[in-house]
Parts: sequence; C-alpha cells; structure tokens
Amino acid sequence: MAWRARRSQLWLAAVLLATACPPTTVTINLPRANALVDDPGVAIALTVPRSFTPTATIVRVDGVDLVAALGLVPPFANAGGSVAIGADRVAVTGFTWTVPPSGPVAISATLTGLASADHVLAAEAFPAAGGASVAKSRSFAVVEPMTLEAHEIATAGTPAPPPVPTNHAGNATLGESLAAPPVALANGAGQLRAGYVPAAQGRVGAH
Repeated sequence: MAWRARRSQLWLAAVLLATACPPTTVTINLPRANALVDDPGVAIALTVPRSFTPTATIVRVDGVDLVAALGLVPPFANAGGSVAIGADRVAVTGFTWTVPPSGPVAISATLTGLASADHVLAAEAFPAAGGASVAKSRSFAVVEPMTLEAHEIATAGTPAPPPVPTNHAGNATLGESLAAPPVALANGAGQLRAGYVPAAQGRVGAH
C-alpha cells in the first residue's frame, strides 16, 4: 500500500540522517509527537546512540516492555508476536533491533490492535560508561477514521458561514429596540392606525 511505502521511506531517511549526524541521546522518530493515528498498524521507531549499551534499551508501550513480553534478546530482525496492552491483545510485527558496526542502534516495529485511546511510547537507555539511565517518551492517540477526518476539518481554517438574516415583523426588526409609546400614523384614507417606529429612525408625526 502507498502509505506503507511512504512510511518506510520516511523511516529510512531518518536512519540515514541519524547515521550522518549521530544523536547524543535517545531519539523517538515514530510516531510523531501527539499524532492522531487511524492506520491499522502504528509504526514505532527510535534510535539510540552508541554511547549507551547497544542491547540494554527498554522499549515500553503503555508501560509494557515489548522485548521482555515477547521473550526476545537483542539484536534481532523481523520478530513478532502478541502482547497484552491494557485490555487488548496487540500484534507486534516487523520488530527489528539493529546494532550496526558504527552509528546508532535502530529499533522499529509495527503494532496492530491498540485501543482507540491515548498511548505512550517510552524508551529508557543505559550509558555504557555507567551512570543514570536516560528516558524519553512520546504521546500519541489511536482514533477512528471519522474522528481524524473531523479533526482535520476543524483545524483546516475553513471560514465560518455567514450569519443567517434576521427575521422581520412589520416595520420593526426583531431584536431592534422600539420607540415608545406608539405613534399615530395616517393612511391614505385619512384614518389613523397605531404602529411602532424603530428607535433609530425617531418618532414620526401625523401629517
């Protein structure tokens, strides 16, 4: 599918950029910060500098350690399985942990079956020289397709429709202040009839 190919291209570009300019801390590349995701599968991707122990990073989604839950030992490629996240069973596919000869460690996977709700991807890396661990996290939301469409419309900057014309009754516009008391108006037959005159026009005398 086109969106899968596009996502793979973006991930490859992020890895190449990270290799050319090695990061100094853990970087979460996917999903984007505060992203609204309506795809069946949610792609996660992060890079970890070689200054951290290459195989010791903990990757969690909503507090669930994906590597431990699947019984994996880094590095590995195209691994997968099913893990419990919240009340749902989530399929993990394409789980890859790459430790290149040089450059940052690259970790990626696709999660399918996350509940339509807010989620948090978190990574905790441990410096190879010892010391306190470094943690990074990113929030995102899985939404129904209609919810995402409504959000895009609401944020598209579409101008509001023009106001509906105000209803009128007789000589007075509804919502417009009226002069009081009523004044006498003469019709063509010389008879008097009572009526109201909008305050903006002032009082009209009989002729």
